[in-house]
Amino acid sequence: MKLHIRMALVISFVLSLFGQATAAESGDYLGSLKSQGQIWSSPKIDGKLVYFGSDDGKFYAFNRKTKAKEWQFTTAGKVRSVAAFTQNLVFFSSDDGLLYALNKESGVLVWKFNLDDKNIERLLPVNRSPWDYDYSKSSPVIDGDTLYVGSANHHLYALSSKTGELKWSFKAQDRIRSTATFNHESVFVSSWDGNTYALNKNTGALLWQHASNKRIVSDPALIGDKIIVGSRDTVIYALDTKQGNVQWQYQFGNGSWVESSAIRGENDNVFYIGSSDNKQLLKFDANTGKRIWEFITWGWTWGTPVYDNGVVYIGSTGAKSYWTTVKKGFFAVDAMTGEQRWQYKPKQIENYVDGGVYGSVAVDEEAVYVPDLDGNIHIFKK
Repeated sequence: MKLHIRMALVISFVLSLFGQATAAESGDYLGSLKSQGQIWSSPKIDGKLVYFGSDDGKFYAFNRKTKAKEWQFTTAGKVRSVAAFTQNLVFFSSDDGLLYALNKESGVLVWKFNLDDKNIERLLPVNRSPWDYDYSKSSPVIDGDTLYVGSANHHLYALSSKTGELKWSFKAQDRIRSTATFNHESVFVSSWDGNTYALNKNTGALLWQHASNKRIVSDPALIGDKIIVGSRDTVIYALDTKQGNVQWQYQFGNGSWVESSAIRGENDNVFYIGSSDNKQLLKFDANTGKRIWEFITWGWTWGTPVYDNGVVYIGSTGAKSYWTTVKKGFFAVDAMTGEQRWQYKPKQIENYVDGGVYGSVAVDEEAVYVPDLDGNIHIFKK
């Protein structure tokens, strides 16, 4: 009897050690989903699948449980757009100038729309003038049965999400690389012309516009009753949704572009946003524009943060031969304190932008899906 008890205790002890050794903790690496090109898009989860685009010209759907590729769809250009969904369809755009609507389960083409920007040349980041840094892409967003998407041909399009039929279009004065947002009566979008526009959702008629002093790459973010938008004029603006009046503005003193888009935090009173040369993730009071905390990322924080259950996820990109040191990285930050919970160091790639994380993460109940410029969606324990 004593022998059996001792053996049981030994087995229990070994199993407990084994369990402790194999139990994943927050930030532990769980695997990856691989493409053949840099990933400047952001993964999106819908049902059992993770969807993302790549600079290899493909749009992918992976099973998030098995990590197996379910299907891929090939375009004739870089896919830097983020996916949007209806019940049966997934939408994205490509640098081949087309917006695609595919069956979510099979990847079969249902319809496509010509965005007419195939021949507009991108000037990707390099360490010389004219400093255009044209690396982003307007992504489709769904509002009922209407899809909004911007184009580098200066237009915002409103389409039927079912058929791709054009409902209306609005022409800005320069490229639209930002992704639109909307409320119950208006749709908001920003442009390289430096303006943020509010349009009537039904007609596309201009309701108001607000001018910054330089190009806008970031997306206007609807937070409470304000539109938060950052500009390359180094300013974050808080605009009234009704008339576009400036409620407050915050300016970076060191000339840092605001490429990042704001994201709502735990309520309408706070938001998170990144900075470029300032190399920070920041938490702001949405009502006053006062900084609550800042976290140093050491690299260009161009992407949009993601807030989930008390944690803010943000990446940074690195660069070679810039006038200051710019380091690539990825961070999980405590939303209340601004302290780091965990991080990882992305691999170096052979470009002026030499690696890092630009796109926003996707988060499910167990994992964080991180789009890396090395061509992988890296998966970490939540």
